[in-house]
Amino acid sequence: MRIFFITPLIPEPAAMTVILTILASLGFLVWFRKLQLSPDTSSRLARLSKNPTASAIIYSIGGLMFVSAVLSTSLFYVDKYETGHVVKKFGGRNLGAGQIIATNGENGPQDYIYGPGWHLTWFIRIWGEVRVLPVVDIPPGHFGEVLALDGRSLPEDAVIAPPLPGTSLAFGAPKTDDDASIFDATTFLDHDKINGYKGLQSTVLKPGIHRLNLYLFNVRVTDRQGRTRIYDQYGMRAENAPGHQPTVVTEIPTGHVGVVKSNLDEGWNHKCRTGAEEVQQGRLKAVLVPSGCKGVWKEIFEPGAYFFNPEIYEVTQIPTRAQRWSYHGGYEDCRIDLTIGDDGKFEQNRSCVPIPVDQSAADEAIFVRVEGWEIPVELRILVQINPEDAALVAASVGSLKEVEDRIVTPTIRSIVRNIGGGTLNAPLMDAQGHIRLDENGQPVTGIRPTRALDFQDSRPYLETAFETAIKEEGNKAGITILEVKIDDPAIPPELLVSRRREQLAQQLAKAFREEKLAQDERVNSQKSRATADQQKDLVTAEIGVKVAEQFKVRREYEGEAEKTYLTQVAEGQKAQAQVLGEEVVARLRAIELILDALKSNPQILTDLKLPATVVMGGGDGLSAAAAVFGNTFRPQNQTPAAPNR
Repeated sequence: MRIFFITPLIPEPAAMTVILTILASLGFLVWFRKLQLSPDTSSRLARLSKNPTASAIIYSIGGLMFVSAVLSTSLFYVDKYETGHVVKKFGGRNLGAGQIIATNGENGPQDYIYGPGWHLTWFIRIWGEVRVLPVVDIPPGHFGEVLALDGRSLPEDAVIAPPLPGTSLAFGAPKTDDDASIFDATTFLDHDKINGYKGLQSTVLKPGIHRLNLYLFNVRVTDRQGRTRIYDQYGMRAENAPGHQPTVVTEIPTGHVGVVKSNLDEGWNHKCRTGAEEVQQGRLKAVLVPSGCKGVWKEIFEPGAYFFNPEIYEVTQIPTRAQRWSYHGGYEDCRIDLTIGDDGKFEQNRSCVPIPVDQSAADEAIFVRVEGWEIPVELRILVQINPEDAALVAASVGSLKEVEDRIVTPTIRSIVRNIGGGTLNAPLMDAQGHIRLDENGQPVTGIRPTRALDFQDSRPYLETAFETAIKEEGNKAGITILEVKIDDPAIPPELLVSRRREQLAQQLAKAFREEKLAQDERVNSQKSRATADQQKDLVTAEIGVKVAEQFKVRREYEGEAEKTYLTQVAEGQKAQAQVLGEEVVARLRAIELILDALKSNPQILTDLKLPATVVMGGGDGLSAAAAVFGNTFRPQNQTPAAPNR
């Protein structure tokens, strides 16, 4: 806000000139009156004094000079953004020892001030001095820290004045509806009213414009960037000196509560001596006091904006919403890439990537030694502080960050290392490393040593074990552990190579089988296509095969019948031979064969040429037959013998 300065009508250094002007005007009027009453008329001035018109003019001029001189010492103006302060120089008693402000007309800065407008105080510029100083402007979101230069002395055990009546923020403290009068100098110094203390005040100036007696009160306003404005008897000056605490409103956001530690006993609560209580929960122990007493207050402040003076009150904001803490990074993530060459052999390539610690993480990953391997374990933890436990946590540990660093993180590291490097309630394994199953096909669980691969294969069991142990320790620290989760573990790749090789081998075998099936399917497809193209020939061949099969069957039956027939014939011939003799039977058989041949080949008779020679039969009975068939079986190119004449 812009501050306007209005210079008084008569500058203070001209006070003596004003006094001389008044005396001179009074002397001139007295001398002129004597001259007017004198019977002497010898001089021109004496004759002029006897003239009524001239006398009236001279009296008017003298009177105006006198009135102007008097008004110039009594009348002054204060702008709307200013405050008039009076310093009495003489005419009163001296101030007492240690007294800064005059309350009973003593010489020195007076306790009263002037607001905006014209003011008439007789001869104030003669017996005193009027100083116009700016009003105190407190911007929104800030407050003014007040230092009183006068008042009663502080108690020996106090370094700061307690809150003025009705201004304490403590629960149960008396309140006042009139904040404007608490920093009125007259009221502040009145023994029957506030009777305020000298020194730094607990009570602060809230946002707005305030008219203060800057001879009594000095006010400091500092923003978050360290820019400072000082209001005192010299006016307003800006500073940029480091070290000043910001005088800003304490905002407790939604999802948080405020725990207050007070550095003084405000004096109104009579339970401060008997109301202190030692509270213990698990490993936490602290002394909590009632509101308004020195120490950590039992009562907590809900979300909102409060004017806590940081010189007296320390407010710890405890979040009551669920908070997620992570333990991430700080290790190298290594892997082994497997490739298969043209010859079917595996090739291994090891590579590592550094994983930095996340700035938002609670800490780096937790290193656990399992089966001789060092495994970085990344965790995500969901925690919450109940509002009723906030005061105990703040008093015994501090802020949530301190709870995390001093209690939760060391506890989590210890639990994860103990379980990860110790035993675990998880599925049991057989000698081949497979999970043992019961008669219902469910895994058989039990206590067994933790394996490195459990961080991948039995992660839910590890999470349950971690969560159970961490929850128990969290309850001892006044915090609630809602959830514990393990992120993807960085298991040494050497442990996974054999498994990956086995998986790749199985996949390759499967691929080969699938490829063979595909090739077989292709062959079958081509075979089917060729079969379709040769379908006519195939049908003919198939019919021929069936005919041949039937012919074969028929021949088999015919052969069997012939066999039976010949057997019966042989038996008949045998019987015939026994009756007729074997020679006769042979002859008959030969005749039968000849007849059968003639029957089957009748052209034999057609081509038969009878010889001219008559052959007579011999004693063997076959001569006649030989003679008949002799020419028949003779080669055709031979010329038959000429008949005998």
